Amino acid sequence: MSFVSIVIFVALAVAVFLGIGWSGEALKHAAQEEFNSNSLYDLEIEFPYGLTESDIDALRSLEGVTDVEAGQVAYQFVKHGDTTYLTRIASCGERIDTFTLVSGSLPTGDKEIALEAHAAAQRGISVGDTVHVQVEEDKGYLRESDFTVTALVECPAEISIMSTTWGSAPIGDGSIDLLAWVPYEAFSSDAYHDGSTVVKVRSNALRMDNEFSEDYTTASKELQTQVEELGSRLAKDRHQSLVDEGQSKVDEGQRALDDGYAKIAEGEQAIADAEAQLASGQQRISSGEAQLVSAKSLYAAKKSSGRAELDEAAEKLDAGWGEYEKKAGELDEAFEARDALAALVESMEEEIDSSDPDYQEELIELAAMKEQLAAMDEGIDEASSQLDAALLELEEGEQQYQAGEEEYASQIAAAQSKIDSSTAQLESGRSELASGQAELDQKKAELEDAKSQVAEKDAELSSAKEKLQDLKDAEYDWVVLTRSANGGVISIREYVDIVGRLRISMALLFVFVGLFVCYSAISRLVLETTRQIGVKKAMGMTSREITMMILMYAVFSVAIGITLGIVLAAFVVEEIVLPTLTSTFYVTAERWWSPWGATLFGLGELLLIVFSAWAACRFVLKHDAVHLLNDSLTSRTSRLSILLRHVVGKLPIYTQISVNNLLHDSRRVLGTIVGVAGCTALVVCAVTLNNDVGAGIGIQYRDIYHFNEIVTLDTSKDNAVQDIQRQVNDCGCDTSVPVFRRALLFRCLMVRPLRQTLWFQPSLSPLAVR
Repeated sequence: MSFVSIVIFVALAVAVFLGIGWSGEALKHAAQEEFNSNSLYDLEIEFPYGLTESDIDALRSLEGVTDVEAGQVAYQFVKHGDTTYLTRIASCGERIDTFTLVSGSLPTGDKEIALEAHAAAQRGISVGDTVHVQVEEDKGYLRESDFTVTALVECPAEISIMSTTWGSAPIGDGSIDLLAWVPYEAFSSDAYHDGSTVVKVRSNALRMDNEFSEDYTTASKELQTQVEELGSRLAKDRHQSLVDEGQSKVDEGQRALDDGYAKIAEGEQAIADAEAQLASGQQRISSGEAQLVSAKSLYAAKKSSGRAELDEAAEKLDAGWGEYEKKAGELDEAFEARDALAALVESMEEEIDSSDPDYQEELIELAAMKEQLAAMDEGIDEASSQLDAALLELEEGEQQYQAGEEEYASQIAAAQSKIDSSTAQLESGRSELASGQAELDQKKAELEDAKSQVAEKDAELSSAKEKLQDLKDAEYDWVVLTRSANGGVISIREYVDIVGRLRISMALLFVFVGLFVCYSAISRLVLETTRQIGVKKAMGMTSREITMMILMYAVFSVAIGITLGIVLAAFVVEEIVLPTLTSTFYVTAERWWSPWGATLFGLGELLLIVFSAWAACRFVLKHDAVHLLNDSLTSRTSRLSILLRHVVGKLPIYTQISVNNLLHDSRRVLGTIVGVAGCTALVVCAVTLNNDVGAGIGIQYRDIYHFNEIVTLDTSKDNAVQDIQRQVNDCGCDTSVPVFRRALLFRCLMVRPLRQTLWFQPSLSPLAVR
């Protein structure tokens, strides 16, 4: 049983020490294999102002740099369904930090996106789903906002599935929910001023068997120093170029603003001139209206008086024609009377013989009648002449009347035409005046809008000047990070360190218990074989020979225990510990073992057990054969039992028997107690390792280090921290802690004051009003 006890405790110590240690090494080797297969970066360069192509070419020319790849990073809120996730969106790596494809196909277009597989699966996002990137004003880092998920991937730079190792974002509560990748071309070059905020470097000179070693760390730091020296110079050049570009934009904006103010002044003068023209036009229209009223009144008066004159002339003409017709009638009657008288004269002349004296009276009467007829002819001629003169006069009057009618009609028509023309001109003037007034109102509105635009642009220019000044004051160097700053690498190192310390603690526990068990077993064995040892000494064997026999017993048991421990370490302990270690990483670790570790630990265990065995038998072997044969050494326990018999004599008989047995075999009892305590400690440590190591990081970031919002500020400003603290307190914040962070936030501090280009062109033209 002593032999078995020694074998078991040695095997347990070896199995725990080697198994846990090999599990850590297996995790590192699996991670390194993942890093090499996907070409994890050796250095990551972050610069808020972005690295240009010339900067990247300068990087490539550095000694030890094998490959350089530029990238972009943006923090955005991504909506899937009704849920919004804070997402870090980066550009896909083509040569460095390539992906392990879980499902789908890698994105190639501006509207395609890949997501980190574990986080996407947890949130129910699969290949083929559509996600929407919520773009804030002036933060259009991507060309598109709607994307189709084409792939779920694993990335070596984010080898841990714990989102707490992904860093924090400068927006929202800082907790990153998703990791996403899009093609480099999907980012807007204008938003980044044709620069790359992240550049990754890989060096073949850093390829080693163990890239978690101090040699790798030292070599990577040497390369880091070279890159930092280059960056200190190029960063200043980039900063100055951005300042010059910004100053040029601000100057251009100032010129445009000055031109806008000049255009506004011209517009105001044009509006003043137009208002004067409108006032003059209104005055002319009022004068025209008065003239038209006067013309209409004069037209009506002339129309009335002309008609009256014509009517009077017509009456006179009618009266003349009546008189003419009367006289013509009278003339006709005179002609008839004359004709009658002439006929009578002719008849009398035919009837009267002039030679007959009897007809003297008749002849006298005939002569009188002829004289009357001549007088009548004379009167008729005169009347006819008068009538002809009256007819001529009437005809001339008729002609004059017709001419008067025509002239009257012509004058009336001309006056009416002039009135109509004046009315039309007046209406046209009124229309032009109304149109001019409407145009003036429109130009006034345009002028007010132009003033508002100029005022807005003036404010934007002032803000741009402030940002430009901030840009001039904010001069940064490249932030060059080695793998030691990567969250996944840090987690692996921490896990390996944790299990390393754990294996030492547990191994020490079992070594201590094993030493005690070995010491107790060898002591018990020596005491039980005291007479045999005395016989051997009496037969002439030396203490050295007897000690070598006992030590060979211990060596043999330790050798078997070490062999059994190596087998248990490789096939039992690693199978238990390794899945726990790899459960939070994208690695598939295989069993790993090192003969050197087993040899060194086995030798150390052997030396300790041999020393324990030598210490256990030294007390017995220093006595001679006589003392060993008279059994004086083994009787000490019995005498002690006799001394304690009086103490336990009053106890029940069963208790007395149990106490006597414990005292008689105290070494074995103590060894049993220590063995049980050691096994209990082993079980507790194993359960703790299985349940708590993986949850430790979650507890750290959920219960110890957690927050709702991140407020970023420039500590170079006077009293910036105090001002922010006061505002945070005013908002009712329960707790706030100032934290200085340099590398994590630089990828989000894209300075964007130069995107505001001022341009203003007022659309004012002079008004034309007749």
